[in-house]
Amino acid sequence: MRLVLDSCICIDLYRGRILPTACTLTDDLWVPDFLQTELQEPSWQEVLRSGIKIAHLFPEDISELYRIRTLYPRPSVIDLASLLVAKKIKAILLTGDKALRLAAEAESANVHGLLWLMDRLVEQQLLTPQAAVECLQTLIKNGSRQPDKDLKKMVVRWLRE
Repeated sequence: MRLVLDSCICIDLYRGRILPTACTLTDDLWVPDFLQTELQEPSWQEVLRSGIKIAHLFPEDISELYRIRTLYPRPSVIDLASLLVAKKIKAILLTGDKALRLAAEAESANVHGLLWLMDRLVEQQLLTPQAAVECLQTLIKNGSRQPDKDLKKMVVRWLRE
């Protein structure tokens, strides 16, 4: 399975100290090359070292990017680049940005968030349920926003395992 990460997901994985763990998934993780201009933590070098694959956008992609930008002005161009890559390589888009999620749904792209990704890490036994809960606690303390209803259900389910 191919997963395209937006900047929010990259930052949350880094701040939650699970970026290296996420890169051990059986899935291929991708980011658009446009993300290079936006990421500070993790640095672009850390993304490259992690093994995340880089999707390069070409001139024909740029024209498509600006076409979808006219349809969805709320997400940043860099976030829309993640959507474009997900559509181009037939991948699931992972985002923590509501405006990007809505654009992805309107474009009929498969889209999920951080909780879905963390659940995959727990399912593949790359992260213990307790470590997943601790990661979420760290992220929430650092300002990450997750859907309350989904968060509570996920934590209860993980702690039962």
